[in-house]
Amino acid sequence: MKRLLLSFAAVAMIGAADSSRPSRTDANARLAELAVEVVHFREDTGALPSSLDGLLDVAPPRLLADPWGHDVYYLRVAGGFWLMSWGADGEPGGDGDAADLVHIAR
Repeated sequence: MKRLLLSFAAVAMIGAADSSRPSRTDANARLAELAVEVVHFREDTGALPSSLDGLLDVAPPRLLADPWGHDVYYLRVAGGFWLMSWGADGEPGGDGDAADLVHIAR
């Protein structure tokens, strides 16, 4: 019985440790929040920012990086913009948490 309780405690501790790591869900939420700031900028100025530097005065600085601390990439495209994170490894491509994330907005 004692061994079983220790096993449950270990699993609970591992799960708690994993939940403190940034996840793709965190990254997607951050990209969505940043997209709202970009849209507000467009509504206020009539144009999209030329770069994310244009948001420095209005967006919380934490939004300009993904949850892993890598810069978020911004690309203006016809009629909208893309926000991109290269994932946990900060490199294009990858699998799992290292896979790229893209938020497309019009």
